[in-house]
Amino acid sequence: MLARLLELEVAGWDALVAGNGAHHYDATMTPDAVMVVPGAVLERADAIDALARSTPWSSYEIEDAAVVPLWGDGITLVYRVTARRDDEPEYSALMSSTYVRDAAEQPWRLAFHQQTPLPS
Repeated sequence: MLARLLELEVAGWDALVAGNGAHHYDATMTPDAVMVVPGAVLERADAIDALARSTPWSSYEIEDAAVVPLWGDGITLVYRVTARRDDEPEYSALMSSTYVRDAAEQPWRLAFHQQTPLPS
């Protein structure tokens, strides 16, 4: 399961690097998804709008990934990320992304994402 969730998370990061994060998350987030980012709690529409306005990342590295099983068809991926944008300080944070699906044959959808920046 760890490998599958990492695939999903890498697809999201790859979209953020390519500059199409808003499109990716519009297609993969649940209707009532929430993102908790430094300084804000964003409901789905606001999160997608913020992603559409954000500067693409140049690169990222995911480390120390682990899975936290939840009830039914829910699961959380936790990890550390180090990401870079051109001419900006490196961003290091602890991340958690909770994915759900309605039935085993359905794709995993992002229901909740949270970031805790690490001291620089």
